[in-house]
Amino acid sequence: VIHIDENGLHPVGAVPAELLAYDAVRIVSLDHPAIKERRRISFHGVGLATLVANSKEERIEDLQLSTMGLIDEASKRDMARMDELLDMVGDQLAKLPAEKWADEDTLGEEARLCIRRYFRDWLKVKPTIIVHVVLL
Repeated sequence: VIHIDENGLHPVGAVPAELLAYDAVRIVSLDHPAIKERRRISFHGVGLATLVANSKEERIEDLQLSTMGLIDEASKRDMARMDELLDMVGDQLAKLPAEKWADEDTLGEEARLCIRRYFRDWLKVKPTIIVHVVLL
């Protein structure tokens, strides 16, 4: 803060300042977790997977993956890569020991890491990946 008079400018104090953002109905810091995550998603994309697993038989019943900002669903090449990715996730989970198949968190984290690595290696991005696990 400065005081201006006929003799010039004189510092009289300081006021803390930061960059702020308008977030729908509130004003938040640009360091707010929601703003950081949106910025990250805008640069790296996002994937949402639903994994339905039969823990007794140690097998995947269904695996679906939806993405935003990562692939072109009209591209046969991109869709072939998605099929390859889903097969890779299945292969990775098949390697898990029997006791891990009863743990939703373990299955979800293994699938998440596999999906994220695939996009990192293919597209050189680190997308946010969310996996919902349904155990039968």
